[in-house]
Amino acid sequence: MSYTDENWNELSNALDNDNQELVEIDRAYLLTNAFLNAQTPNQSYLFVKQLTQFFYRGDYTGLVPWQALSYHVHRMLDVVEYESLYEVVQVKRKVR
Repeated sequence: MSYTDENWNELSNALDNDNQELVEIDRAYLLTNAFLNAQTPNQSYLFVKQLTQFFYRGDYTGLVPWQALSYHVHRMLDVVEYESLYEVVQVKRKVR
């Protein structure tokens, strides 16, 4: 789903201010959308960072958003690992 910068800022503020209308599944869905949008050339990971700030509140105890965050961070790590291994394989192929 596509959001404007203003939408992301408003959603980030709603999460930071513990808006009770945003239940756990909504928070997880927003995180998923932020990660997916950040993978496009039109968006950056800045909005992912902004949306995750609500995790720093000591009183937040929801599990589903943490699971969504964990899933996407692990996917990013897999991509980074794959890219680094791909470069090593390409270098070794050229040397032969």
